[in-house]
Amino acid sequence: MKRRIAISVFFVLLLLLFSNTGTYLITRQHFDNRAVFLPGEGGSLEETETNKEVSPTVEEIQKFIKIYELLQHKYIKPLAKEELLEGAIKGMVETIDDPQTNYFEPGMMENMMIKTTGSFSGIGVRIAEINGKIVIVDVFEGAPAQEAGLLKEDIILSVDGQPVTNSDQAASLLRGPKDTEVTVEVQRGELSEPLKFTITRSDIETETVYGEVIAPGIGYLQITNFDRQTARDFVEVLAELEQKGLEGLILDLRNNPGGLLDEAIAVAKNIVPKGEIASVINRRGEKLQTFFSDAEPKDYEIVVLVNELSASAAEILAGALQDNDAALLVGQTTYGKATVQQLEIFEDGSGLRYTIAKYRTPSGRVLDGKGLIPDYEVELPEVYYLAFKPLPRELEDGQYSPEELRTLQQMLIEIGYLQNASGILDMTTMEAIRAFAQSRDIDPEDWRTVQLALRIALMETTEGADTQLDFALQLLNERE
Repeated sequence: MKRRIAISVFFVLLLLLFSNTGTYLITRQHFDNRAVFLPGEGGSLEETETNKEVSPTVEEIQKFIKIYELLQHKYIKPLAKEELLEGAIKGMVETIDDPQTNYFEPGMMENMMIKTTGSFSGIGVRIAEINGKIVIVDVFEGAPAQEAGLLKEDIILSVDGQPVTNSDQAASLLRGPKDTEVTVEVQRGELSEPLKFTITRSDIETETVYGEVIAPGIGYLQITNFDRQTARDFVEVLAELEQKGLEGLILDLRNNPGGLLDEAIAVAKNIVPKGEIASVINRRGEKLQTFFSDAEPKDYEIVVLVNELSASAAEILAGALQDNDAALLVGQTTYGKATVQQLEIFEDGSGLRYTIAKYRTPSGRVLDGKGLIPDYEVELPEVYYLAFKPLPRELEDGQYSPEELRTLQQMLIEIGYLQNASGILDMTTMEAIRAFAQSRDIDPEDWRTVQLALRIALMETTEGADTQLDFALQLLNERE
């Protein structure tokens, strides 16, 4: 009897923990789509629904306990209590059907927190959850993933045979001790069969901010992600560029999937003129918190590059600049992910990340599901994407599709080693491959190295094919 009462009390507490949304604790740090939200002085995260509306009834709790005890005592084989409880929690979260609301077991929770530091052991890719798929949005140069042949826009299906369902799970599985192997299965383009790569992990140090002067008086600054070091690095790189005498700045947020909210806000406070950066609204449209900047306007023009993979924190920064007339946006409509998640970390090391609000730009736009529309819509030419298309894995025994072979031939044409793409593996194509390999002092039989060299050569050749960057340069030159 005592055991039954103890179990009942445990489940009551468990259910109340997840159902009572009226109490939110002030948490440790700001997070965007993968972390903690900090309430501000001007707002509260509390909702006004009564406990009667959100708390389970006695009958519902009794039903839950009854099912648990039936499974524990009468199922055909013994069941672990922990597995049943974890399963109940996961099922509750999955029912919500929100890709940004996730329950993390202790191991996954630890890995998710590591993601924000910018330093880890893994394969060297940046991933994003896009339309329910785990997409590689960047492959770090020189990292194990690049050497193995993974490409941007590859869709990760499984890691070590385990199907991936969200970006946090995928990141957790991809990470691991240095010098250990991991097998990654991906879907590439229109290929009918998935590809598998066995990759040896190594230490990965990520840099999220890059800057250089690309024309007289014109600086280029790229932010690839917002992690724990981004704002600090941004301030340093921007200061270096400004010391060289800026007349214009191109801020590249393309393929930036977001990251930590506080880092994006800290960046915005350096370049968004005095005024609102963004506000947070609850499901009833009530404002919970507003972020402000006290920065002085820059004495140079700013153009922001965005595309369909610019999301979350990147959209907040771009939207603040656009709404404050501090920059013009060039490129393509952004992804449209601007919700707020709160992270609760439990004593056993597990955690629950759940959506509690949405962001709104200074002009009142809600970006979630809509994205930012740039001031100037500019598409990239097909040749710009050529370097990221799939190539034949092997050239022997017809182990390739006609599309892969034609891509290979088009690449050879662009870099000046072939005249036409016949779609047939003829002697002319083979001679072109050998000539290219010899020009780079590569063994033509080392096909993996040849492929990597081809992609690098194409990117070098097609630098002028970045029509979005060219348009931004033209805008700045015209506004001088």
